[in-house]
Amino acid sequence: MGIKNQLIIITIPMKPEKIEKIEAEFSIQDLLKEIKENALRERISSIVQYRDLIDEIVEEKRIYGYFSDDEDTTQVKKDLELLWPEVRNVLDK
Repeated sequence: MGIKNQLIIITIPMKPEKIEKIEAEFSIQDLLKEIKENALRERISSIVQYRDLIDEIVEEKRIYGYFSDDEDTTQVKKDLELLWPEVRNVLDK
């Protein structure tokens, strides 16, 4: 017997006047800030760990709709990867 993953969705009724459209868009700088915070908290010490963190955060944002369907998340990841020296400097302090 294996463990089965289940997705449970809970909906909470809201009054229509309280529903707002939230613009779910992230810039590279927003992502970089979040990555730096996570890297410090997780004590990232290598480019391999940094790449894993980028993958995790970008995938999470994609799942929650922060990227449009036609957005090239591969390029976003590459752009963030190029910022490793900047992140490493923050981690070395």
